[in-house]
Amino acid sequence: MFEVIVFGVVFGGVPWVVLRGIFLLWSKNYKHISIIRELLVMAFVIYCLAVIRVTIFSLHPSAGFGQSGTPSVNIIPFAEMFRGFHPNHFSLGYMIRHLESNLIGNILLLLPLGFFLPMLWSKFRSFKRTVVIGILSSLSIETVQYILAYLGLSSGRASDIDDVILNSIGVIIGYMVFQAISCGIKCFRKYSTFTKVD
Repeated sequence: MFEVIVFGVVFGGVPWVVLRGIFLLWSKNYKHISIIRELLVMAFVIYCLAVIRVTIFSLHPSAGFGQSGTPSVNIIPFAEMFRGFHPNHFSLGYMIRHLESNLIGNILLLLPLGFFLPMLWSKFRSFKRTVVIGILSSLSIETVQYILAYLGLSSGRASDIDDVILNSIGVIIGYMVFQAISCGIKCFRKYSTFTKVD
């Protein structure tokens, strides 16, 4: 996890700060920027690079590096996930590891996306738009993984409909978190206004 964060900061955060700083100084528009928004955008850039690091750059070349093949594809929801519970490995430790890697990991992967999109761009305050972008992002990741595996540039991962479903659930949860925080802020401001009037 630490390595992923460092990767995102070095290849995402630092270049973003430098390029964004140069742009603002050149346009002389730095007096009108929102520091909070700039920090959120930088966090989003770091997050995107971290996702790429986890899903793409973590793939190791296969034994037949450079040789094309036919990677596995699962289009039956949760078929592969429950197939992993083999009787010989049906222990509490195995179940926890299995749930962490297949359920929790895939849900958490795109959860921040569902939060950042409506937070940074008003057009994504629409639930439908945010979920569509989340699904397209997940499908893009699975497609790239499939292509890399097909070309023999990676191994160990298959394109799986489970990942798309769980990633989408993560986006929905992220959107709900944004809505909850947004609603909380509005209620707080409304309460503060009533208090001042009284």
